[in-house]
Amino acid sequence: MAATQTQNLEATARQIEILQQAGADVIRIAVDSDADVEAEAKSFAIQRPFYESNPDLFQHRLVTETMQRVLTNAVDVFYLSGRQPRIWLNRTPAKKKLKEGEAP
Repeated sequence: MAATQTQNLEATARQIEILQQAGADVIRIAVDSDADVEAEAKSFAIQRPFYESNPDLFQHRLVTETMQRVLTNAVDVFYLSGRQPRIWLNRTPAKKKLKEGEAP
């Protein structure tokens, strides 16, 4: 289930993409108000012509945009054999070593 305010179209779309890439078969979007319904309808109306004209290109564009957002915050990106990226997103910062008698 998407857990964003559905009026925030970008955040909702990002969360749907993440769930879809994780293998979700069904994604539920709870719409609490008429404004949310209008926002969802607007989003689908804007995207539908692009999808209908070329579904493969549309999907490729969504994946590319998602990767841009993910890789922008990546600490390190490693490419293994087969050109599959492995992304290190939240590296724990190194702790400063204390000298003897020093307070943390």
